[in-house]
Amino acid sequence: MRLFHKVIGLLLVFSLNTANATNTPDFDAEFSVRVMGINVGTATQRLQCETGSCILETSAIPDRWARRLANEQTHERIKLNLTTNNQLRWLSYHKTLERYRGNTAPQVTHFFWDQASDQILNPDRNQSWPANDQAFDMISIIYALRQNLLNGQPYPTLFLQEDKRQTQINFVKANLETQVHTQFRSNMNARFYEWASEDIQVKIWLLDALDFFPGRIELTHQDSNRSVILSLRSEPTF
Repeated sequence: MRLFHKVIGLLLVFSLNTANATNTPDFDAEFSVRVMGINVGTATQRLQCETGSCILETSAIPDRWARRLANEQTHERIKLNLTTNNQLRWLSYHKTLERYRGNTAPQVTHFFWDQASDQILNPDRNQSWPANDQAFDMISIIYALRQNLLNGQPYPTLFLQEDKRQTQINFVKANLETQVHTQFRSNMNARFYEWASEDIQVKIWLLDALDFFPGRIELTHQDSNRSVILSLRSEPTF
């Protein structure tokens, strides 16, 4: 289903902590994925960094019984840089989507920052956008938000980079102190953010106790009103 692959990694990507912010921010995390109120599978996230060059990989595979509802599995690979001032710089996004029914041929989405032209390019669509060090894809923008919060910037200016468009994020709510339930603990203190793009409404809870790691993400498609919820299953391995 269309929302399932958008959310698989939506959670969330870079794990730095305030006491150890200059160290390699590698992590492994797993989220439960719920579609229209039904648990359909899991999404895994792994970040590995070496001397400032980082690879974020996400995979989402629905349980076999749930494949009538979630008809696809996805793998995403995102390249990022961690700058000397502990900010994230987006470099590229690559996704492979495979459906279980219908057109089962792998579908690939790829766009990237071309340093020579200083533009973000999508060769398959013959589209380009201005390079912007605050532009991130739908997954990594969550972690860029987290990184800004760790750096004491709770109200950043961010741009969502998709395969068809680049748009500025206009927060409906930002840095709102609240509580949230996760799969492994209830009533966790969190910072709440909400915004809406042309396609989906996004709600994110960043957990205070885990250095603002995403604990819950909700995506609601604007046209169909279908919702996807990712909930952190356990504390990430840092």
